[in-house]
Amino acid sequence: MLDYLGKEFWVCGDCGARASEPGDCNVCGFPRLDARQSDVRQMLINDDRRRKTKRFHVCFWPVLIFHIVLYYGVFVPTSLGRAAADLAGPDPSLVWTRSNPSTALIGLVVLVWIFFATTFLTRIFPAKQFFQYLRD
Repeated sequence: MLDYLGKEFWVCGDCGARASEPGDCNVCGFPRLDARQSDVRQMLINDDRRRKTKRFHVCFWPVLIFHIVLYYGVFVPTSLGRAAADLAGPDPSLVWTRSNPSTALIGLVVLVWIFFATTFLTRIFPAKQFFQYLRD
């Protein structure tokens, strides 16, 4: 059943160290958990998933904020300047508002880029997975 654990059925829930007897972890002092129990294995696997999700969010929000600042620093002043010029005098060559399809396309490209940049960062700086051996 749990041949992949060998004789080391006791797992530290904090650092992932394995041992053959119960008690406190020699590495961090956290109590060891019995990995033979399915609910304990599921809890440890969920901890790994939470760690991975947290790393994604740690990478996602700075990338999103950077691109929002970039968008409002580069594209919006240009469109606001053109909108102000349009209010001053109706010149058809200066009309460029948020309803322009190219603005929507730029926004879509930025969203796709944010996703790929976040994925790239999570590949470069992955979350530590302590309990990969517990997965089926």
